[in-house]
Amino acid sequence: MTLQRLAPDRAAAAVSLEHARSHMTESAAELNQRRLVVEEKATARAELLGGEATASHRTRINEARRTARETLAKAREAKSAAAGAFQSASARCEEATPGLEAAKNRRASAEGAFDMACQDIARSPGQVFTLIAADPAVCRALRRRIQEIDRTVNDADAAVLMRREDLERSLEGFDETTDAEVSTAAVATLTTEIGDLHQRTGTLYVSLARDDDARRIAAKPIGGDRNRTGGTCHLAGGR
Repeated sequence: MTLQRLAPDRAAAAVSLEHARSHMTESAAELNQRRLVVEEKATARAELLGGEATASHRTRINEARRTARETLAKAREAKSAAAGAFQSASARCEEATPGLEAAKNRRASAEGAFDMACQDIARSPGQVFTLIAADPAVCRALRRRIQEIDRTVNDADAAVLMRREDLERSLEGFDETTDAEVSTAAVATLTTEIGDLHQRTGTLYVSLARDDDARRIAAKPIGGDRNRTGGTCHLAGGR
């Protein structure tokens, strides 16, 4: 009776058991399928980001982005400062342009005056530059030479004056009975000596005049770097 009473329960339990077994089989198959999918996804994930963990990768990317933002901010600040400096430099350049043009005009005028002055003293600009840049020792030696020439000129002038005085005294005491040939020879000798003295004096005066011209030209402010030379010598070249 108990078996008969439990038969329906047994039949229901058998059905439930079969259903559970079927469900377990299906679950096992589904589990295996999911395991295969997980393995495939794990394999695919291993190929992503070079195998780097997501958290590590995210941290590294965020740090690189932060560094890039800081670099960009500094670059913008530098660009702003450079733009300000460029504007300031442009303003200064515009302010300096008229002065530059005026300086160019003054330089051209000074060069023209310098070239004309060189022509006046019959010297080339190169010779004048060489003269201005002469060594101080050479300048001192040339000054001593000029002093010697000045003394020679003075001596020559004094000699000419003395000869003239001698001639005048000779003429004052001239005796008509004096032999004409002797007087003529004496006069010729004196004339020759006076002519030589005049020639020497003229040569010295020409040299001194050229030296004076060279000194005046060298003393003038020519402009630019031409009047900023060490050891300036106010003499004409070649003497």
